Amino acid sequence: MVQEGGNDFWVVSCISSGGRPYADISLALDGNEEVRRENGENSEGRSVSVWLPVAEYEGRNVTCVFKHPKFSHPEARGITLPTLYLRSGSGDDLKAAEYLELHEGDSDVVISLEVTGNVPRYSVICKKDDGPLPEDVELVGKNLTIQGLVKHQHAGLYECNCSYLHLKAALQFNLTVRAQPPLLGG
Repeated sequence: MVQEGGNDFWVVSCISSGGRPYADISLALDGNEEVRRENGENSEGRSVSVWLPVAEYEGRNVTCVFKHPKFSHPEARGITLPTLYLRSGSGDDLKAAEYLELHEGDSDVVISLEVTGNVPRYSVICKKDDGPLPEDVELVGKNLTIQGLVKHQHAGLYECNCSYLHLKAALQFNLTVRAQPPLLGG
């Protein structure tokens, strides 16, 4: 998979090497869409490559067909492109909130936002109690980071939505903050 111009593409290549004359190569898609094609030839052989937009071609079949005078009939080799998926760690139950407990005064807290999937990347947007994140809570990469000390105001229901193209996964966790026990002085 490659990215070009902000879009993701699978590059599928049919390659024939050796043999004289070179084999004729064609590439069959299960659809009639126009796609970017590149033909190549060098001293090693011949190739045909196509650039297929990921969103339209996931789960679809691509077949390479090779014709050569020494073949009694054309040889075909096919693949099925992967179907992409993105899931929260809790499986199919996207609304099941996890519980996380911190203590008032904890510092350097990093909460990892893990999802499973076979996508090259995904974006994450988080909110707390259906509003914005507190000022001292930042989304850094795939982690929520509490800057400074944990305070009671950090408690609440956090929801993070992860997405890639048409795929979405939601992570929810209910953060509770336990009060710091009083210090007993002597």
